[in-house]
Amino acid sequence: METLGKDWVTSGLIDFEYKKYLLLGYLQKVKEKFDRYALYPELSDLVFHFRNLEEIKNQKQLLQSSFPKHISKADFEQLKLVYQQIVQDDHLMEEINTIIDFALPQFKQNLDYGATIYDYLEKEIEISEIGVAPLYKDAGYLFIEEPFKPEYEVYQYQVSLLQQQDERYRGVHMRFIGHFRKSLSSHLENIKLDLIKSKKELPNPATFLVLSKRIIPHQETLIPIAKRLLVRFLSKT
Repeated sequence: METLGKDWVTSGLIDFEYKKYLLLGYLQKVKEKFDRYALYPELSDLVFHFRNLEEIKNQKQLLQSSFPKHISKADFEQLKLVYQQIVQDDHLMEEINTIIDFALPQFKQNLDYGATIYDYLEKEIEISEIGVAPLYKDAGYLFIEEPFKPEYEVYQYQVSLLQQQDERYRGVHMRFIGHFRKSLSSHLENIKLDLIKSKKELPNPATFLVLSKRIIPHQETLIPIAKRLLVRFLSKT
């Protein structure tokens, strides 16, 4: 099973052996991806499922805050209605509790495994600033350099402040600009100057280099880690 539905515990057949089969099949696929150092979106999905089950176990109710933001209010109300009907059935509730008690340590084990890989790979990636640092750094360019690749991959980034429930956090939107060959004549500073000349909307951009010391999956791991490193760097400065 490639994915696990947001309401996998309460949808379809509510039977421990069946849900165990679904869960273990899903987690096997997740581990296979983690073994290849492909972390996302699976690592985020594990966090969501783990927190959601904890809330159901502790609160005995579905909390809208635990569901992805693309779920509409009407969808959530329907899920909540189904869950309330289940709560009133002692047999089904007992089966769900059994499923949750089995699933939580399974999610935790795989979360820890994914987090260990993330921590290891993050140490293999460095971020540094290119050229003179402007005062405003929430928009600019991100260069990505990988071993054995003859080109830099360049993105334009924009950092925004996002509000989710009672907490605020910084999100990063990245737009691919292009590839620039590595050579003596195309030094990072020169590429930055060329970008400034060709893209007038950023006359004094913050510019960063993300250097990966090893080849790792690009979209599934390198880009998400690069975003987190950028946010952390900006938070410190």
